[in-house]
Amino acid sequence: LRFLITEVELSGDRVGTILNGNQESHPVPVNLTSYLPSHVQSPNQRNPVSAMSLDGPKNGLQRVDTSRDSQRILELSADKYTVGWICAIPVELKTARCFFDAEHSPLSSRPKHDENSYNLGSICGHNVVMICLPELGGVKAAVAAKSLQVTFPNVRFWLMAGIGGGIPNPPEVDIRLGDIVVSTPTDQGSGVIQYDLGRMEAEGFCRKGALSKPPSLLLAAVRNLQSRSGVGNDISKILKEVDPVEDSEGDMQAQTYPTYLVDDLFRANYTHVKTDATCDCEKGTSKANTMIRRKRNHQNPRIHYGNIASGNAVVKNATERDRLAKRDNVICFEMEAFGLMDDFPCLVIRGISDYSDSHKNYAWQSYASSVAAAYAKKLLNIIPPEEVAKLKPVRNNVHWIGLHTVSPFFTGRKQTLQTLKETFCGDDENSGRSEHRRFVIYGMGGAGKSEVCLKFAHENRERQVSRFTIIRRGFIDIVKTAAAVPEITFEAAKLWIENQAEKWLLFFDNADDPSIDYFKFLPSGEGSCILMTTRNDGCKIYGSDSTGYEKFEKLEFSDAVELLLKTAKAERNPHNVEVAQTLVGDEFLAQHALSIVHAGAFIRQESNISLRPKDYFLARQWNTLEISRIFYRFVWVLYRQRNDTSALTLLDLISSLQCPEISPNSLSERHILFIYACCHEDLGNSDEQLRLIEEVVSFDSNALKPDDPDRLNAQESLGTAQMSQGKYQEAVDVLEGVVQIRQDILHPEDPDLLRSKHELASAYLYNKQLEKAIQLLEEVVRIQETLFAPTHRDRLASQHELARAYMEIKQLEQAIQLLKEVVQFQETILAPTNPGRLASQHELARGYYWSSQYQKALPIIQEVVRIQEGTLKVDHPNRIISEEVLAAVESAIERPEEAAEKRTRRQERTARRKEIERREESGEMRAEAEGIEESIPDRSKRGNGSTLVEARKRLRIT
Repeated sequence: LRFLITEVELSGDRVGTILNGNQESHPVPVNLTSYLPSHVQSPNQRNPVSAMSLDGPKNGLQRVDTSRDSQRILELSADKYTVGWICAIPVELKTARCFFDAEHSPLSSRPKHDENSYNLGSICGHNVVMICLPELGGVKAAVAAKSLQVTFPNVRFWLMAGIGGGIPNPPEVDIRLGDIVVSTPTDQGSGVIQYDLGRMEAEGFCRKGALSKPPSLLLAAVRNLQSRSGVGNDISKILKEVDPVEDSEGDMQAQTYPTYLVDDLFRANYTHVKTDATCDCEKGTSKANTMIRRKRNHQNPRIHYGNIASGNAVVKNATERDRLAKRDNVICFEMEAFGLMDDFPCLVIRGISDYSDSHKNYAWQSYASSVAAAYAKKLLNIIPPEEVAKLKPVRNNVHWIGLHTVSPFFTGRKQTLQTLKETFCGDDENSGRSEHRRFVIYGMGGAGKSEVCLKFAHENRERQVSRFTIIRRGFIDIVKTAAAVPEITFEAAKLWIENQAEKWLLFFDNADDPSIDYFKFLPSGEGSCILMTTRNDGCKIYGSDSTGYEKFEKLEFSDAVELLLKTAKAERNPHNVEVAQTLVGDEFLAQHALSIVHAGAFIRQESNISLRPKDYFLARQWNTLEISRIFYRFVWVLYRQRNDTSALTLLDLISSLQCPEISPNSLSERHILFIYACCHEDLGNSDEQLRLIEEVVSFDSNALKPDDPDRLNAQESLGTAQMSQGKYQEAVDVLEGVVQIRQDILHPEDPDLLRSKHELASAYLYNKQLEKAIQLLEEVVRIQETLFAPTHRDRLASQHELARAYMEIKQLEQAIQLLKEVVQFQETILAPTNPGRLASQHELARGYYWSSQYQKALPIIQEVVRIQEGTLKVDHPNRIISEEVLAAVESAIERPEEAAEKRTRRQERTARRKEIERREESGEMRAEAEGIEESIPDRSKRGNGSTLVEARKRLRIT
């Protein structure tokens, strides 16, 4: 299934790596939640036990009436939790746990070095993990959060709900004990300000840097609550419904407003001294030094929004409090948030337990913690769990993988090893190349590119290359991993590498994404040596010169035979050599390294050391779920089409099956059919692709509900396949059904719905239903402009298609303007060889040509043709069409009068065709036909067989 490839997000790296001749598996946690059948509850879906009604009374949280209240979830796996909740002190955790709708059992196992203590449960349909810090401070918070993120890899965002010190400034900010402060960005800050981060200069303290804002999803929910009235009253009602908590003396106390406590605000210059008999602050007897404030007519907490000051010190000085409040425009103090905001998407919610002065009053901490937790619960209640599931996890399951040992079965590639040695280990002075050495090995997946690089690294580690930095991941994962390290950014890591005095080798493995411009990320500097492997032929441009790349194809025949004998552990005798020669030939394994390794491993397990004749492989009946069947099918695809992206991704999928965490049952018969269909699509076998997808759709119609996502995805693929075969009306019929269902069940901004509308609009465009195509594309583009950045690929794709539609109806100015914007943004994010970027440039050149702007069209189409000459075969349709457009543009420039005459004739033909269509619709043609009928002689009497029908046919032809 295509979703097997996209949902796991392999992104160019292998979940389990199988090297040339060496089968190793490196387990990486893979979230298979998306493969659950529709009737099995997803961890990110609202839990019916703990769900809250979003349409209930506005004065509180209304539990959904369900008969399953008695059923409590005992234990969930760690990847089911999506919300993290951090408490700084025990009283915060004690009160927060009361807001669980259902508590879950602890995890049965967790990583070895995770020292956190977790409390698990569900709140308003969200699975939440709570921790209490071992000590106060931002550093401790960051360490605890990092450990939590390793154990719970799918956490999307964090809440810090607990106590804080208020900064009262009546009447502008009338903060009282028990009020709530929520971190919200303002013009002066991002919501949390680290007030002690900066430089002390002659003019005073200069704050440096800014922390990240809370995530947009949380800010939108905060704005929602901020717009409502009566939220404080709602919170008071929530507190009446939760269980009481035990106070410091062991008595159970309700979590409602503590009327027995005193809320006094003392003057800033009045310092609490315990030995001063006249300062009995806790009992509120020092009235002479208290501020007079207007009495509130209710006991509901007020919610304040603004910047929260975070730092390493506890603030217990009213004068310093007021100075910092004025300097940084903050309304609350706390000590943990600054350690989280940059690396963990977080919202800070603080209940006010004191006024950040010397008159600390711990009696208010329990109630302050309760109101903060109640606000957090109300916030979660208006955030749909399905929206949380769409966010990317904070930790993207990224892993650093060290240097592997070289396979003991490594065979051949001697010339390549010698070339690498000369490139990277040669004498700098004699070679004339002292820096920026780059070499690219490109070719089909499984050919042994990675293994030959490892072999070279191990053989030459003691030579002139004095340091190796070997990173075995796709390049995108390198960037993500570097960015996820709190202590260093990717830019800083790149700069550190560039500044190394020693010569070093950086190994980029699987740099396969054609849309990435890797030049932006390649480190430079003296002694830099970069070795890159890729399946994308276009990436050979990253070689340092015209000889800085090599293409990997088949193994030498003798090396292929030797490799099969080694991996099968077969005795080298005439019989085995003869059978091996047959198997590694083009009919079976095609001298493909990884194919040979798999076959050798199979033979080693299935036979008695000696190779069996080829008839054994032909006669064996493969089960549909066996890797062997999939693999040999894959080998056939590789042999037929070396550059087939889907087949190469299938290699990654097969490699991932070496990971024991993935059940082989994940590949059903339906999945295999869809994988084959995808391969046939990329191979251009549209008949076979269409047949297989029709089988999948037929299977789905009997097994899945009409609105099942898998069924809709298959139908969408069917419509796309029908378009590729020119069956445009059939494609329209199928895609209209998909769009109709998705409109009924999905939000208008849902990505799946937008994608389906895009495909339907393309079908309309091919089917010449131009008005419908333009109307639908304009709607999609309008929504995408509000959701996505100008550089988002979906938005650019829809704008490209809309420009094509404008071109069809000769609205050339609109088409050209839109294409100029698309090309401009594509140039910032896509490599020059990217097919999408080339397609948009092609259309822009075509638009200029049709509008007679030949000089503008010429350099664009020349660049497209130049790139396609280096990346596409001579008979590739895209290359042929681009060359035809170039010839037309050059001809128009050389003979403008002739081009203008041709353009005039085209316009006249178009006008005549439209006039005929108009007259047919209005009935004028029918009247003329009847007149002609009357004037036609009765030739039937002459025996020539002429009839009125034939006359009408002739009229129609004319």
